[in-house]
Amino acid sequence: MIPNYRLNILVMTIHSITCKINRLALTAVLLCAASFASAGKHDGQIREAISAIGDRSAATEGAGTNSTPNSFVALDFSIHNAESWDAKDQPKNIVTNCINGDVITGFEYNNVTIQTAANSYFSEAVIYFSDSNVGDDGIRLTIGFGNETSGTAVFNSDGILDISDSGNEDVLSLADKKFFMQFYEKIDDSPNVVDARFTNGVLKVWGQNLIANSGCPFIEGSTPPPPVSADLSVDLSLNDDDGVYLLGDTLEYALTVSNNGDATATNVSIENNLSYEARFVAMSCDDGTSIEAVEQYSSVNVQNIAANSTLSCTIEAVISAFGGISNSVTVSAANDDDSSNNAVVLEINGAVRAIPAN
Repeated sequence: MIPNYRLNILVMTIHSITCKINRLALTAVLLCAASFASAGKHDGQIREAISAIGDRSAATEGAGTNSTPNSFVALDFSIHNAESWDAKDQPKNIVTNCINGDVITGFEYNNVTIQTAANSYFSEAVIYFSDSNVGDDGIRLTIGFGNETSGTAVFNSDGILDISDSGNEDVLSLADKKFFMQFYEKIDDSPNVVDARFTNGVLKVWGQNLIANSGCPFIEGSTPPPPVSADLSVDLSLNDDDGVYLLGDTLEYALTVSNNGDATATNVSIENNLSYEARFVAMSCDDGTSIEAVEQYSSVNVQNIAANSTLSCTIEAVISAFGGISNSVTVSAANDDDSSNNAVVLEINGAVRAIPAN
């Protein structure tokens, strides 16, 4: 027979052991729950940060396109800032070949600073990675995902974000082994202006057999490329001008629009303002543009003008009133940032009323 005091000690010992087991079990449950919550948060982070325009799911891409990374290229925005301008594929967007190799598998970013402008959100600034076709089958990296605010903020990925964990396939290069990056706005609040800037921090692009392109502006030792833009200028003169003008005479203006820039001028527009002493008749250009309606003359859209090329137009008008005649022309393009040489004014004496001598 066991004495009562020993029974009490035994019961207390068993109770103590049971409590420890319960505490251990509770601790294990809490650790598992925390681990699960952390993993869930990371998966959600990846799916928000990495997305595709088209369907890049494993079911459509086929097997063998998710690869194990063996290299990375580090892009440093403190060496050269990256500007995010407009919606995808607009002419002012930065498109650059910074990385060459076989496969892009994921991204890692540390202390990447984004400054927004024009009331744009951090969640709207996108870095798009694709093969050299620069089509819609690439991958979007949204570093400021979920942040619907403006200003300046610093972002960290806290590890590598694997493309396959987002439910998408890795980005494969073509035979030329080139990858291209495009900085653009998912929602373009203010066209033709900078909506966001990547001003600091390092973005590592992970993949297989990746090497940096020496011409990349975000790699130390490289020389940032000069900005690529159009530069329009305009010239206006009169054909067969003898300086004598009568009512009913036809004036033939020669208009030349030159693109002195290193990029094709897009969305080119010609604005005309002819004083009332002359009546517009017709306008034609060597790109096929032709108008005869007065209401169309004030603003005429013409074809794109290639770099180092010109557009020639002829404008016909009839002198309809006495007095000096003024014709002003202003040209513009979506990617012409210098408007100092975009306007010209041509003035002539016009028809003079003859006063008979007594």
